[in-house]
Amino acid sequence: MKLKKIFALLLVVCMTAALLAGCGGNSAGSDTANTTPADTAPASSDTGADTAPASSDASAPADTAPAASGKTQLNVVSDMFSQPNIHDLSPSWFVVRLGLAETLVRFGEDSSYQPWLATSWEVADDNLTWTFHLQEGVKFSNGADMTATKVKESIEYLYEDQDPANGGVGDALTFMTYTSITADDAANTVTIVTTEPVPDMPGVMAYPLFAIIDAEATRGRDMLLEGPIGTGPYVVTSYTDGHDYQLAKNPYYWDGEVPFETVNYVKVAEESSRYNALLDGSADIATHIQASNLPALESAGYAVSNVSGARDGYFHVNFEGPMGNDALRKAVFMAIDDETVCDITTGGSYTAGYTPLAPIFTQWGGADIPDVTAYNPEEAMKILDEAGIKDTDGDGWRELDGQNILLTYVTVTGRQMADIAQAHATLIQAIGVNCEVKVVDSQGEYMTNGTFDMVNSNEMIVPTGDPVNFLSHWYSESGTGYNYARYSNPDFDKAFEALKTEMDVSKRNEYVKQLQQIMVDDSVLLLGGYYNFNICSAPSVTGVVQPPCDFYWITKDIKPAA
Repeated sequence: MKLKKIFALLLVVCMTAALLAGCGGNSAGSDTANTTPADTAPASSDTGADTAPASSDASAPADTAPAASGKTQLNVVSDMFSQPNIHDLSPSWFVVRLGLAETLVRFGEDSSYQPWLATSWEVADDNLTWTFHLQEGVKFSNGADMTATKVKESIEYLYEDQDPANGGVGDALTFMTYTSITADDAANTVTIVTTEPVPDMPGVMAYPLFAIIDAEATRGRDMLLEGPIGTGPYVVTSYTDGHDYQLAKNPYYWDGEVPFETVNYVKVAEESSRYNALLDGSADIATHIQASNLPALESAGYAVSNVSGARDGYFHVNFEGPMGNDALRKAVFMAIDDETVCDITTGGSYTAGYTPLAPIFTQWGGADIPDVTAYNPEEAMKILDEAGIKDTDGDGWRELDGQNILLTYVTVTGRQMADIAQAHATLIQAIGVNCEVKVVDSQGEYMTNGTFDMVNSNEMIVPTGDPVNFLSHWYSESGTGYNYARYSNPDFDKAFEALKTEMDVSKRNEYVKQLQQIMVDDSVLLLGGYYNFNICSAPSVTGVVQPPCDFYWITKDIKPAA
């Protein structure tokens, strides 16, 4: 079957899935939606990530993978989709993921800071003045030179759009605020003076929201339909909301030859359809293939790039409700069989754990923190009994302060968070605590209003290579617009305030260790697991890598196989 017909078929598959499973619209793939609009990550949080169930009816790979041939078009299928709006937190991820725009700094595969549109940077002794030295010879996709003035205008345009006074949501302000930006075109440098120390400033400049665009040219475009004028290897030629992007190579690309003439990116909600698109050769790349299918792909010659630990699937615990009771909260945490939930309920899509930051980040000491609420339902029931949280009326459910307990999990469906919530609820009910799951389209209102006992989030925990923004969820002065748990601990606040402005890396690591220990001891974050995300590719292409930051999907390094 010809490739054009294959993708016509995929269009029908996606439209059918949209009707049956809610594919498309605002729930069609935002990477921050599960953390509310003000969250970083991921985002990113993902109300639209239609993830596979624990089992799949996908066909097994043939013994021999499709042969590579001379290619001019790259075909990608993904469960994720968002509008190409660089000034909106989650859509900005897609502007970078699709190779439309680039940032001053980028993350390496080890999450280190690496040059991109900037060659180097330094901070002055005041810890406020950052100077970025720019690449020479960079052009935007309209042929205009990327000058220091253009970079300055790009950042200013972002803050103009993000300004709450202009109707913006202020996401950029959570990363960094500045007193001035100056451009020196002769020296090819941009200097940013921040209002307070920003230790992870290079990581802030690596975040997609800060991708550099030609602001003057972009102002006259319909950014939602055409995307911004960026410096990436590809440009948007057409866009169908909730379904596909058609891209073409940027003729002015500055960093080598663009490998493909065109790119076809299609949203396909069903994992089995993405899997089979790889097998039949209609797709070169597929995102988020079910864990149980990965070994078969690898054995058949397909490349699998898999990352775990950079994204948490977790639940905020509301300290202003019944879960504010220390005994109840500890018992609920001890009722959860993390290994079974991750391995069986999610089919291996998550890795079990209990520390807020995965132990793979060895600098933050997760492996040294004892699990004080390890799975032990018998001990959980003993704790409840000793605290007087018992069933006194014989209805089978325990009471707190004379009132029946009914805990409410608020969750969206993305990244199997509803499945995890339901598994948790069943395990919590097994210790005599009544619990129900409430599946919603968006949990932002519930978070802000506090109308939950547990509410899901699915978030990149180190969006700038540093966890300070993630940890601010439990800082008491963040307010209910960010501290959704309504949690307050003076020891946590003291350590967090020190972390915010500390520039020494070793000292920062020690503060993060302290904060993790406090969070585990106080049972403030109910971890569903560390999300395992992957990109799989056919032998038709090379250079496909799933980065820990999840920002770079379509790059200049993805090329037709020889």
